[in-house]
Amino acid sequence: MIYMEYMRRTTLLLDDSLYKKVKTIGKLRGTSLKEIINDLLRSALNSTVEEKTTHLPIPLHRKNGPQEGIDISDRSSLYDILDHE
Repeated sequence: MIYMEYMRRTTLLLDDSLYKKVKTIGKLRGTSLKEIINDLLRSALNSTVEEKTTHLPIPLHRKNGPQEGIDISDRSSLYDILDHE
């Protein structure tokens, strides 16, 4: 079975400075603007997937449940409590 990679056509609006840098990279590597942008996007997307998720410790009372007054379903109040510690 042959798998084909499909390409989607889109329009990118790049800052002039970014466009010049990408074109320069393309000339140095001997590749097209399309290939450089695809490579850069793949690299950026793969690095965000591979980053470790930061786990915030939930303040527990005697390690058997949340401290009194803490609603673990309210994310913003948890962040407020963790910021003050």
